[in-house]
Amino acid sequence: MISEAIRDGVTIYDPERKTCLRTDWSKEGIGYYLSQKHCECDAQTPDCCNDGGELL
Repeated sequence: MISEAIRDGVTIYDPERKTCLRTDWSKEGIGYYLSQKHCECDAQTPDCCNDGGELL
């Protein structure tokens, strides 16, 4: 059910983690994806290492 998927999506978001909203361009248009940093690296980006970021 869509409402359950939305509820699950809200629970995986952690407001304490660094968050990044990125654009994704294509011939069809533009999209966005949200990721959060899940590692302890000093880098500021969520894709700083193999364990760094997770898509939400």
